[in-house]
Amino acid sequence: MPGARDRAIEFHSFSKTFNMTGWRIGFAVGAPSLVEALVQFKANLDSGAPQAIQLAAVEGLKSLGVHGPALRGVYRERRGPRPGHPAPARMSDPDAGGAFYLWGRVPEKETSMEFVTRVFEKTGVLLTPGTGFGAEGEGYFRIALTSSADSLRRALQKLENARALEKAPHASPSPIAR
Repeated sequence: MPGARDRAIEFHSFSKTFNMTGWRIGFAVGAPSLVEALVQFKANLDSGAPQAIQLAAVEGLKSLGVHGPALRGVYRERRGPRPGHPAPARMSDPDAGGAFYLWGRVPEKETSMEFVTRVFEKTGVLLTPGTGFGAEGEGYFRIALTSSADSLRRALQKLENARALEKAPHASPSPIAR
């Protein structure tokens, strides 16, 4: 945008690009006077990210040209589907974009929070309610692909096992089975 460098700040996170979710590190670029004011404000707010996390972020930036495409490949692999490993029911198109997550629809007559709570209590699998991303997220849940492929396989197997149990004779019907 013309003139933005003189009057704006742009914020970036290492979470998605470097698979550093939860590390709480990012950076800001922009108008020098605004960045300096941000630095002064931040210096009075906290002491900054731990040095080890800062050093990891530096290494990530140094290897961005190699790391970025490799990480996108990891997410693509985790998204599936692959022969013999179909995408889980109720999930978004696994071939869509380069996101590090999948979206799923919650059963009718159940809120996102109710669904993810029930799934966690029944299986121990932690899903993110769509409402955490704003009102438009109601009716959906999210699965992050930032865990290892083995962890994701175990979580999906637990979800499928819970669905199978609900479909068994004499089992009470539940929205997971829908």
